[in-house]
Amino acid sequence: MLRARVTRDGQVPVVIRQRVNRDIAFLRLKRLLDLPVEYDLQLADSLGEESLPPSPVFAERVAQLKRVWRPMA
Repeated sequence: MLRARVTRDGQVPVVIRQRVNRDIAFLRLKRLLDLPVEYDLQLADSLGEESLPPSPVFAERVAQLKRVWRPMA
């Protein structure tokens, strides 16, 4: 149990750092989009699926690549 606590506590700085990185990324995106800082950005998808469909902008190109590229079995 002590090892588990030490391992968990060792991950706390990593979690904090990643949350800060996420916040910075959102701030940069808002600045690039010329949005106010208090604007609430939300993901368009919950990312619950293992494989997400491509954006409509890239869908045709992805379909072309899938037809050409076939992974080896």
